[in-house]
Amino acid sequence: MARSISDTGPRLKAVLSSRAMNRQIFRALLSLASAALLIRMTGLLNQVVVSSRFGAGPRMDAYFIASAVPILMASLLASAIESSVIPIYLRVRTQGTKEEAFRLFSTLLNLLILSTALITLVMLLFRSQVVILSAPGSLSSTIALAASLTPFIFPAFALMAVISYLECILNAEGQFGWPAYAGMLVPLTTAVFVFTTGRAIGIVMLCVGMIAGLCLQLGVFLIRAYRAGLAYRLVLDIRIPEIGLILKAALPVLVAALIGQATNLIDLIFSSFLPSGSISALNYALKLTSVFTGVIFVSVGRAILPYLSRQASANNMTGFKNTLRLYIWIVGIGTTVLSVLAVVLAHPVVHILFQRGAFTATDANRTAITFIGFALGLTPIALVFI
Repeated sequence: MARSISDTGPRLKAVLSSRAMNRQIFRALLSLASAALLIRMTGLLNQVVVSSRFGAGPRMDAYFIASAVPILMASLLASAIESSVIPIYLRVRTQGTKEEAFRLFSTLLNLLILSTALITLVMLLFRSQVVILSAPGSLSSTIALAASLTPFIFPAFALMAVISYLECILNAEGQFGWPAYAGMLVPLTTAVFVFTTGRAIGIVMLCVGMIAGLCLQLGVFLIRAYRAGLAYRLVLDIRIPEIGLILKAALPVLVAALIGQATNLIDLIFSSFLPSGSISALNYALKLTSVFTGVIFVSVGRAILPYLSRQASANNMTGFKNTLRLYIWIVGIGTTVLSVLAVVLAHPVVHILFQRGAFTATDANRTAITFIGFALGLTPIALVFI
């Protein structure tokens, strides 16, 4: 009896700790999911403006071809950064000194800026080969237009990579709200540029609007990082032991993300052999699918990762497994229901959102059918994200 009573204290403490942690996760999840929902809604508004102005023809095909590789590379890098940097940065932040954390933060940021700038320069030098690789079956006129757009699109890769890194660091510091809501600046700025000058200047304003939005988002992140107490150091100390650990942890994540996300590039390649407008329909369907991936999958993953990292660092594997199991069940059941609704409502939703201006009924039907194909795989995608 005495042993049973003595065991009650630690058990009760563990239960209360687990409940407190889940409350923190749900608060972070609420901030991330609400921000992601607003971002996706502004993104849909942006797509309504863009589709009405440019439709789903060769011009939009050229834009999607030119943006495919930089956006794919930025997504791959973001996945690797999120999974590798947060756990190791948190360990240095909690077990080391502030100066050690700042040096690690600054070294990683400087390495990221230098490497992404170099990659961007290489992509610009070989822009014709990059766009042909993305859509080898497209018409030569579409390829030429895509190549002419690359100087206005390829810099987005470096901006998106730096933004992803800063967002991960801010999340590790417990800053979820402002970094998440700042993502609305990109679709809103793009929509304004397209609506005001798209008719007169053309598709290039879609590219310029995206770059301008990313610059505004980066500015917000820098201000928030400064207010969060992050100190930048002009240092490039690759001898920091954690650099090697991060690279070692990032490599398998990068490979796994490449396997998962390269399907978009493969879809684009195959779509290039289909009639004009097929690439645009594919990407409009992906924009709709991103409402689910961005609001639910990414939000849950980003909300629980810092807490799973703390449990792993404390060697609390029982709590780690319980937390992971809980959110796998929540996301799995929720996305299965959403998948069924998406299949049933695909055609009316696409027609209501996009069928206006230069976007015809044929474009809407083609986009809806493509969206149904993506909706069928929502649950497996959700589990992959977790």
